[in-house]
Amino acid sequence: QQRQEYELAIKEYEKTIKLDKNYYDAYVNLSFCLIALSNTDDAIKNLLKAIEIKPDYKIAIKNLANTFLSIGDYKQAINYYEKFEELDTSDIDIFLCNGIAYFRQNKKEDARKYLNKALKINKKSYEALRLLGEISYLEGNYKKTIKELEQSLLIDDIDNAEKAYFYLGLSYEKTNNYEKSLSSFEES
Repeated sequence: QQRQEYELAIKEYEKTIKLDKNYYDAYVNLSFCLIALSNTDDAIKNLLKAIEIKPDYKIAIKNLANTFLSIGDYKQAINYYEKFEELDTSDIDIFLCNGIAYFRQNKKEDARKYLNKALKINKKSYEALRLLGEISYLEGNYKKTIKELEQSLLIDDIDNAEKAYFYLGLSYEKTNNYEKSLSSFEES
């Protein structure tokens, strides 16, 4: 698996499962290989099996939620993110991803709730601030958008700031600050 020889790794994990049908780690590792080969249906089945064996297995729950998010099944993703949250309230990724799932369903208030939970863990979460800025933009609150996006851009060592600058440019344009709008679009 570490050498990215997924077909071979799958065969080995399947052998392991034949020897011990309750070895939940084998199901999770098998799911990682299946995801790498874009076989999400079988990956989901294996993650569900791991959770069936060990219902509080956070790695399986988190990866199942992430898999559902990646295929656009936001309802299931949210379901498993919330199961994870029942076990652990310190994982910022869970709050960010749950915020994204709600955001993609156009449930802005729920998205905002989870993104703010992420900010309680790390007040310098670029992703949370950027998404909050996008939500504010979609709600037509351009001054709040500018505040949130400007705050997100103050964070050191960020990647992919293009979207923040883009929405910042749009927001400055909506507030008739064309010089800052142009500057933001150029940064984007």
